[in-house]
Amino acid sequence: MNSEIPTEIQALLDKQAITEVIFRYARGYDRLDMETLAGVYWEDADDDFGMQKQGATIEEFFEFREKMDTHFIRQQHHISNVLIELDGEIATSESYFIFYALCPGPGPEGEMELTMGGRYIDQFEKRDGEWRILKRVRLADWNKQGPSTSDWASPLTASADRGLNFPEDKFYSLYRG
Repeated sequence: MNSEIPTEIQALLDKQAITEVIFRYARGYDRLDMETLAGVYWEDADDDFGMQKQGATIEEFFEFREKMDTHFIRQQHHISNVLIELDGEIATSESYFIFYALCPGPGPEGEMELTMGGRYIDQFEKRDGEWRILKRVRLADWNKQGPSTSDWASPLTASADRGLNFPEDKFYSLYRG
């Protein structure tokens, strides 16, 4: 901690840095940007993803994430209710998520939609001034699944730019190009 910054201000800076790590996780996961996703975890991190009990190690989580690519056409996280408790160079947080995925449907029925709500329970560690996830547990609280109701041919949506995965998504060309 910088001794010239008041403790209360440093706590706000740390909480903002941790919140941005949580949000970068969503970007990396949703855009299939594995470099961004890897940057939110320490190399010795654990991620209990909760599905099929994959992810005891961060390497296993990344393998699981890459396997999930075949199950999702598009995905998006909305993260809220971020509560962070600081204890020196360690922090714990709980954040709520709503996850939406457009998935290939079985047979000729078309695409399917999955919406899931839950929470991330995280432990962060600050090393050399940088906060990253050391341990994560994902808890699913609810879900809804069914045939997709998306209509990309309607006059309101036909000309809409659509999100893509890394590196084709416009974010990367507009702000990282």
